Amino acid sequence: MKNYKTLALSLFAALFLTSAYAGTNDTASYYRAHFEEYAGKTVSLDVAFIRVLPVDIGEDYFAFIVSTVDDDNRSRGGSIAVVASKDKKNNIVSRYGTTADRDGKRSVETKKLNGTLESMPNINTNSYTPYIDMTDGEFEPNGEFGKIARGAGSGIGKKGKKL
Repeated sequence: MKNYKTLALSLFAALFLTSAYAGTNDTASYYRAHFEEYAGKTVSLDVAFIRVLPVDIGEDYFAFIVSTVDDDNRSRGGSIAVVASKDKKNNIVSRYGTTADRDGKRSVETKKLNGTLESMPNINTNSYTPYIDMTDGEFEPNGEFGKIARGAGSGIGKKGKKL
């Protein structure tokens, strides 16, 4: 009987911890911390607002920074650089906005953004910088994009550890 109580308690604790943690992985901070697990995969971010960057990364693309929010814990979720096709710029700016919208309380309204988690190597180091690609793999990172992507969040070491 004692074994059943221990097992039941263990299962309850595991279920509680799993449910308490559910949903917190839709942030930039989470994907940077778990880069190797999600690299090359489509990810979803809870975006509070974006900041379009005035840099030239090619005639067909534009870059922006997304600020994410951990909806479950009502806390900041970090930021990450994103690249998208210029023909989608107006729709993206309209959808996500450039300032945070509040829902009348202390919470910030978020909208989902989907893209592929990619990375680019940092010059002269053994690290790389993650970013979100919304171009279906058409974009090739250049030096200007690398500068802004590194500014959006810390780089990641070779084994996925934050620098």
